[in-house]
Amino acid sequence: MSDAFQLAHAFTARWEGEECRRLFRSCDGCRERATTRCGWHSLDLDTDGDVDADDIRACTKAQAAALFRTHFWDKLSCKALPLPLAVALYDGAVNMGPARAVRQ
Repeated sequence: MSDAFQLAHAFTARWEGEECRRLFRSCDGCRERATTRCGWHSLDLDTDGDVDADDIRACTKAQAAALFRTHFWDKLSCKALPLPLAVALYDGAVNMGPARAVRQ
């Protein structure tokens, strides 16, 4: 992990907890469910074919940090921003989703 990401994640984890609960998504009825074509495939941590509360319970702190980095930090290119702005954008993305955080 980069130092900037570690600082941003530590700030956010203090308020949000260190679970990957923000990444919950229902895959019911999806044809790409549990396939590599699915963008959420990596979130099926218990490998039962769906992403649900059991996956959240199976998520370790290290897995949560890696998932947060991929789905929020890297997706928004936070490492290219000055540190205070990167932390604010990352925390906002975790709380309200990447698109809304960027608009805000």
